[in-house]
Amino acid sequence: MDTSLNAGNLHRTAKYFMDSGRAQTHEEAVSILERFGLTVHVGPEIGSSIHQQTALLTLINVARRTLLGGVEIIGLPNAITVSPLFPLLSLRDAVQSCGGHVFAVPRPEWPSAVIGNPDGIRTNSPCWRLTWGGWRGGVVPLRDGRRLPEKEAIELAPVLAAGACAAEVFAYHAGDHIMAGRRSSGLSLWKPGKDWLSDRKSRKKPSERLGFPYRTLPNPRRRGRRL
Repeated sequence: MDTSLNAGNLHRTAKYFMDSGRAQTHEEAVSILERFGLTVHVGPEIGSSIHQQTALLTLINVARRTLLGGVEIIGLPNAITVSPLFPLLSLRDAVQSCGGHVFAVPRPEWPSAVIGNPDGIRTNSPCWRLTWGGWRGGVVPLRDGRRLPEKEAIELAPVLAAGACAAEVFAYHAGDHIMAGRRSSGLSLWKPGKDWLSDRKSRKKPSERLGFPYRTLPNPRRRGRRL
């Protein structure tokens, strides 16, 4: 049996640790990734929220590829999916299809993320809130208490927040940045060079400039669909 590394069995993130010299072999690099994990706390309102479900399922799908210790979900309600990513499935089945695992008790040693309004989060490890609004999305440390108006957002905004969260969690585990876990991270798709958390409003709304409803994306397959 050929056990040599090739394009089919090389884990790309493991190669990152091999190239940096932190791991001498592929197996050693994978063992590092197997210590990386994330707990995601969700509130009960996720059962009827398109944006929250999209953020959760995207986060699991992205993070599981580098956090080989797992992505564990706390507080998931019994509900049917309303997100177009996995339509009309049980939310638990959708989570498991993405590679997540549902638990009742979090691991205290793992960093965590928050989607929505879960109760009773107590942790000494880094904890990020996923937040989005309008054309903006990202994460802020939970202790900061900052949050965007999450009910008014384009469909890509919670996806953007999930991507930012996955990147920050990996940076924290990998020790890539001293501020990982202590900083906010996000982006405005409308004005990428501006502060994505700024509350300053322009004279015209994006909908008035573009000529289509604020919460409608110009998707040829679902033209006119609103959240």
